[in-house]
Amino acid sequence: MQSSTLQSIRASEHRAAEHQSITLQSIRASRCRASEHHAAEHQSIALDKTDERPSYWVEELNDVLSI
Repeated sequence: MQSSTLQSIRASEHRAAEHQSITLQSIRASRCRASEHHAAEHQSIALDKTDERPSYWVEELNDVLSI
């Protein structure tokens, strides 16, 4: 009787450990996706600023040339 109870406890502990491992993997994957998303947003913002710069400098140059 004790042997089967012990096996049952061990099986429960094993399932709990598997669940914890899966949960940690899920958290890590979520963090990775969030980090990738943040990096993509940052890159997009940087590209937007780069796209704006030439037009700013062209306007400044036109102002100087028109004087």
